[in-house]
Amino acid sequence: MRKLVVSVLTSVDGYYEGPGKDLSGMPFEDAFNTHNLELLQRAGTLVYGSTWFEDNWSAWTAVAADESANDRDRQIAAIVTSIDAVVVRDSLEIDETAPWAASTRVVSRADGPSEIERLKQQDGGDLLMFGSATTWNPLL
Repeated sequence: MRKLVVSVLTSVDGYYEGPGKDLSGMPFEDAFNTHNLELLQRAGTLVYGSTWFEDNWSAWTAVAADESANDRDRQIAAIVTSIDAVVVRDSLEIDETAPWAASTRVVSRADGPSEIERLKQQDGGDLLMFGSATTWNPLL
């Protein structure tokens, strides 16, 4: 049985976002990205919430195209931009010409828990989710 693994930064006092939802002031890049690469290497499917998918895809697509990016980050970008993904969202239309269209599908919030349960019954790597607190809480 596959597992749903949620990786989220949380402060000791329970916050998972910085002021204005900005995490860039947190000194975590090397350790956090190394940890995320290890999680991604065991993953078979990425699970996203409503806004995280587009932000994550854009950020890692830029890294994949950046020849000055380090090897670890290029490995992360290669996985993120090629692995199967499920987006739990009520209002996303897949543009058939988008580079992620072939590996991504959208399920409604109402169908999210049953879809995750179905995916857990299949063979393959972990179901991996970053962030998206309003999405992962009902899935756990």
